Amino acid sequence: FCFVGDVVSDADHPELFFARQLISNACGTQALLSVLLNIQNEKGVKLGEVLSNFNSFTQGLDGEMKGKIDAVF
Repeated sequence: FCFVGDVVSDADHPELFFARQLISNACGTQALLSVLLNIQNEKGVKLGEVLSNFNSFTQGLDGEMKGKIDAVF
């Protein structure tokens, strides 16, 4: 794999959920969390209470802080 493109800050796209992965071997969980929080209210996806609260709590935080909160979530 060779990344070709520009690296952008998560602050450049506040409408997208991004949390930096800080837990080893959690890539699948991190991917599912990102997908669910980025497609909420689309295609019939409805978040439950826990994920809705997590999403609300992390609004406005950068990816690093979201990753730290995700590590203890």
